[in-house]
Amino acid sequence: MPYVVVAADRPGADVSAWAAPGEQLFADSVVGPDQHPLHKVPGGGWSALRYQHAVEVAWEHNAAAVAQEVTRVADTIRARLVVLAGDVRAVSLLKASLPPRVSDVAVSTETGSRADHSSLDVDSGRA
Repeated sequence: MPYVVVAADRPGADVSAWAAPGEQLFADSVVGPDQHPLHKVPGGGWSALRYQHAVEVAWEHNAAAVAQEVTRVADTIRARLVVLAGDVRAVSLLKASLPPRVSDVAVSTETGSRADHSSLDVDSGRA
């Protein structure tokens, strides 16, 4: 069963396609177009809401870029499953940006991350 695994965060995602466990077809990283600002900071003053809004717009643009790549990969391999892992907000935005044909076969996991110190271990069934 072909499937796609996505480890997403707010700057982008790692996307891999699999024919079966242990049979990787494709792996790449996607970096969204907006890399600054990506973090909300506490602040005050008249411009605080404008900065907060700019951060949220950057997250949405990056999720859309990731969704475009996930859709391309899923369509190419005719994925029957798309596994989404990583930052909760990034995964939520990503899933909302996917077209129905992809989001209908997408599932989110509570584990897994794109962080340097973690990995999605597909062969062992651990995320």
